[in-house]
Amino acid sequence: MGCPCTEICKHSKIKVEENGKKAVILNGGGHTFERTQVDGCLVKNAIASDWMVSRPNVGHVAIELKGCDVDHAVVQVEATLKYWVEKGRATGKLAALIVCSKYPKVNTRVLRAKEQLAKKFNAPLHVVTKNGEFEIEKLLSYSGPY
Repeated sequence: MGCPCTEICKHSKIKVEENGKKAVILNGGGHTFERTQVDGCLVKNAIASDWMVSRPNVGHVAIELKGCDVDHAVVQVEATLKYWVEKGRATGKLAALIVCSKYPKVNTRVLRAKEQLAKKFNAPLHVVTKNGEFEIEKLLSYSGPY
């Protein structure tokens, strides 16, 4: 029995959006993905990111669509990655993506957060200021252009 917060997708573009912020995960190969609404659905009354987009046995990307409070977004994606690990759902690699309105290019807190997620979960953190299209393999990689 599936989770009511999770949708199985094979679309070529897997979209998550909230408050004008949007991230699209490209799926050119027609693979099976899971799109899970975390905050307010899977996790209630606790800190969590907005979405988790997963490609089974490949990896999971915690996605937070935010205005400008990047520090809080980092706390949210970290809480979601921790939840995924504790619930035994973290098959494959982990990563985090924050889509925000703006943040300073040289932000030591974001740099520390990237180091922290790498150390705790071996998960790259990507912070972007524009809605965009992303490849899950690049998000799961530290060398991705995001």
